[in-house]
This record gives sequence, structure tokens and C-alpha cells, in this order.
Amino acid sequence: MSDTAIFASLQKFADAVTVKTKALTPGEPEDQLRAPFEVFMEEIGHALALGVVCVGETRLAGRLGKPDYAILMATSENPKLCATPTIQNAPLTNLNTAF
Repeated sequence: MSDTAIFASLQKFADAVTVKTKALTPGEPEDQLRAPFEVFMEEIGHALALGVVCVGETRLAGRLGKPDYAILMATSENPKLCATPTIQNAPLTNLNTAF
């Protein structure tokens, strides 16, 4: 894992969000995070040697509402994708890194 790659991805995410939130034509604030967040997660996955796919507005069985994303991850040793719900306006405290 490259700390430099992760820092660069985080900086790119921050720059992209800054550009979108300061645009001449304002959009819904949460929606301005979607594209930068997806790119950020893919880049972090690459830095960690994981395949990462973000699936938006995924409903969870037996639960009310839906998280903004399910993050699907796979390693070369474990090609099965595992879903981790995320909510953009909450900290990523539920990230499962045990594969």
C-alpha cells in the first residue's frame, strides 16, 4: 500500500469537491460528492490492490431506507464481492477491511 498514492487520491478528491461546490451554477450539496467519491474509492482500492465498485442507492434487505452506496470489494485471494454500506454525510466507521 502506498501512503503517497492514498494522499494523492485524497487531495484529488478534495480538489474535485472544492471545484464542484464553488461552481457558478450550484447543485444539491450531497450530489456534488458522488463522482469524486466514486473516483476516490476506486483509487484507494487500486492502492490497496482491491477491486472496488460503488453501487449507489442500494436497498438493504429488511431495513428501512437505503445507504448512499454499497462498496463492493474483492481481492485476488477472495474474488467474492462484499458489500459495505456507506452514507456520505457520516464517517466511514463501518468499513470492513477483513477479507
